[in-house]
Amino acid sequence: MDSSQRHRFIQQLLKLASDPERKRLAADLFGDHVAVESSKSTESRAPTKVSIFWGSTPVWGAIGVLIGAIASQISLKLLLLAVWATLWVEFVRVGFFPSYLIRRICNTAVGIALAVVFILMWPHIKPKEPATLDQQADVVINRAAKKFPWLTNPPKEPGPKTPPSSAIIVSGLPKLKISLTSGKRDDRTLILDNTKGDSQLGNFLINGLECYLDMKGVVNASAKIDQCNSLPGPLNFKPFDIEKGATKRFNLNEGQSAIAIHMHDPKDEALRSFDDMRRYICLRIIFTQSATAETFVHYLVMSPYGDLFLLAEQPEHSGSGPPLKPGGEGWPYSIVKVIKEEARNFYGTQFREYQP
Repeated sequence: MDSSQRHRFIQQLLKLASDPERKRLAADLFGDHVAVESSKSTESRAPTKVSIFWGSTPVWGAIGVLIGAIASQISLKLLLLAVWATLWVEFVRVGFFPSYLIRRICNTAVGIALAVVFILMWPHIKPKEPATLDQQADVVINRAAKKFPWLTNPPKEPGPKTPPSSAIIVSGLPKLKISLTSGKRDDRTLILDNTKGDSQLGNFLINGLECYLDMKGVVNASAKIDQCNSLPGPLNFKPFDIEKGATKRFNLNEGQSAIAIHMHDPKDEALRSFDDMRRYICLRIIFTQSATAETFVHYLVMSPYGDLFLLAEQPEHSGSGPPLKPGGEGWPYSIVKVIKEEARNFYGTQFREYQP
């Protein structure tokens, strides 16, 4: 083959080859400088550049990621099925085994193996199902229970204890004095004075009943209950005792008692002034006299604010009520009578009511 024939053969070979690497290899094989120059000129053409770009592995990798992201929004199972099919078809196309029978068997085995791998991977990559409303509510309740355990697991109220017949002790009533500080809202201290008592008083539990008066009745100076709801508690999470001759001061503006009493306070000043005329708290104080093992209950009505009726049983302290003695029947003393009667109906009368 002379030089002219060899040159024409190389040109035909370069026209058939589309890969620049193959062109360069052919030029080196035949040692023709013209082929190299022709190859360089071919590489510089736009269609060849587009072909190189389109056949690039990173480009197809990026396209595959984009398609996978879109397909995963529709169905993750279909996406995994498409990936499995692509890998298996490409494995079959490459043809790793020359023998027809071996190729069929091995291709089938590889397809099954890939399917098993994807099935084992599915539990680790499948999306989590959104929590139901009941599950979300359980999470909220569990968090509240951890933060405020007294709301979900309050101590049990002591039941009436009956001493043995052989140890009956005749004793008088407790001599407990119950009062509330007469300051404003930031001063809410319950004072339990047993200095004149002749017996220990134990198992104190303080509950609360939140009552709203009917505003039509308030306008007409008539106490009528609109609604009453039990406060979460007891307000004292742990029962306490008061020794003979001792005094216990319980701050209602601390801990769980402050949260329970003021959890419904309006933030707006105008709404608070309106709420102050109709909202009251009835404290239910339960205790047991150790000398007789008898359990008593006492009700104390108070305002959670202190701007109008500081204490419904003592409204004259704020100058808002008529100059009547506590326990009178006129307005606003009738508020106490109505609310205490509501508390008795709400809690029941299983304990003897103590009147200081």
